[in-house]
Amino acid sequence: MFEEAVIGYGMGQIVQSDQKVVFHQPIVAGMLLTTHVYFDSFRQTAGLDMIVTRNEIRDQDGNHLVSSWTTLVGRTTGEEINPDFEDTAAKVMMYGTA
Repeated sequence: MFEEAVIGYGMGQIVQSDQKVVFHQPIVAGMLLTTHVYFDSFRQTAGLDMIVTRNEIRDQDGNHLVSSWTTLVGRTTGEEINPDFEDTAAKVMMYGTA
């Protein structure tokens, strides 16, 4: 995501500041899990950039198992953030089956 959607960040300039996880149902051995990652928000405050992503995990039958939100905080290296950040992030967010 940071190579495609947000320019100006090095991995040393990003920290995870918060994570919230909600378990809707238990995950048990043998389930086929699918995770969709969404870009929820981006804002700048006090010279810092705050990015929130959301993960939704479902089983092979489509049952909603887990929701989680991760807040990342970073400071750009002086380059500008892609003005089409939200649209670009939507194209590079990951999803898949494990």
